Amino acid sequence: MEQEKIFLTPQQARDCLIVKDKQVHNFIPMGFGLCGADWHIFDVEQCLDEATSIEIGGDNCRKLGHGIVAIKGDNVYFFEADNDKITDLENKLGGLNQDEL
Repeated sequence: MEQEKIFLTPQQARDCLIVKDKQVHNFIPMGFGLCGADWHIFDVEQCLDEATSIEIGGDNCRKLGHGIVAIKGDNVYFFEADNDKITDLENKLGGLNQDEL
């Protein structure tokens, strides 16, 4: 069964990020797998602000600790986030669609 998508605002996504020394870890899908890198928080915030969609990732994303998914153009970004905060948001938002945010 497919999980219901839960969309986030940039601020809701920011509130869940794990920031270490002004850096946030990010996975980007590549043809061969995932490429991981630390991004400065400024760049992460800019990406979230410019994203066409931000959502809570599925089980596999969250098992990897990267449960905030942002789509910007043809690119998908998986940002490291606090799973407890994501679960709290998930429970609060339930199934609001993107237009209701």
